[in-house]
Amino acid sequence: MAGPVNGTSHEDGVGPSQIHRRLKAEFDDVLRTSMQNRLKNLREEVEALCNSLEAAPNGDDEPSPASSASRASAPDTKALCETVAKALRRAKRCSKKPITSYGPSDRQVGKAEPSEKDEALVMEGTTLRATLASLEQSLSSRTKQILALTEQLKVCESARDERTVQAAEAKEQLDTLVSNPKKLEQICEIHLAKRKERVEDMAKDAAQQKQHAKYYQSLAQQQRAFYLQSERISACGGKEAIARHRAGEVALVHQPTSLQDDDTEEMFDVGTAVANPYVCDSWPFEPNVLAKRTPQESSMPTFEEETEDDLKEAERGFRTNPFRSLRFPPGPSGAASDDDDDRYPGTARSL
Repeated sequence: MAGPVNGTSHEDGVGPSQIHRRLKAEFDDVLRTSMQNRLKNLREEVEALCNSLEAAPNGDDEPSPASSASRASAPDTKALCETVAKALRRAKRCSKKPITSYGPSDRQVGKAEPSEKDEALVMEGTTLRATLASLEQSLSSRTKQILALTEQLKVCESARDERTVQAAEAKEQLDTLVSNPKKLEQICEIHLAKRKERVEDMAKDAAQQKQHAKYYQSLAQQQRAFYLQSERISACGGKEAIARHRAGEVALVHQPTSLQDDDTEEMFDVGTAVANPYVCDSWPFEPNVLAKRTPQESSMPTFEEETEDDLKEAERGFRTNPFRSLRFPPGPSGAASDDDDDRYPGTARSL
């Protein structure tokens, strides 16, 4: 039968160890001895004080003036005796082991019981339905957890199989080296080729991550420009004010794609892989030579010289009519009101 291990026996498997019990006993002895010494010293001091008070002077019954003067000058030690006795009683109570009891304490018993809540009765069917819903929710959670753990188990098993294959290859190479040390150079070349392939893969991954970083950086800049533009538009009066701007059609920044809906960056577009058919009219590399050969409207109206009337009004200092130089074509009879033109969110150049 095996003996105790590390100072513990088989019987002490549930309770504290033997070393723990020894240390506890030593601490108890030291504390008990120190407490007894303190109590002994305090008792001696109290007895000495009591004896000095109870001792009467030798001689006549009538005290002499010197003895009465000494008693009058002596301090009153009654309060000190009461304090020391109180301290001794408290030390005695503290030295005793506290009695542990279960249940409410005296303070809790003295308090009033809380009032019961007047709650309505619940039907058994309602309780059973709520219990069933809770159990179904727990069951669905456990099902999801089982699926997640199953996927994790598959990943771990695949990693284990991969490591098993690598271990088998390493063992085979070790056996080959042990049997034929001349193949060391060949095995080193194989490992070097694997390392080079891994370096190439890591370089490709690094380049791809750099492209991702550039893409997200440009996307962040576009989002910032769009937010600033939205703030300026709202401060100027909204989209209606921009549509009726005095400068005409204002170039705005398009709303960038959000990160949640951004799934086009990873896609490979076969139609625009070599050339974009909306930019090129031939396949595959010739540009669209007729892209901007169509007649276009000029960006500014034609210049008209000032008349004599305009010069006279300028000399008089009055403000000239800015719409005087415009020549609008006459509208058809029975045409709609001017409000129809105001509803169109564009300018004359955009028609």
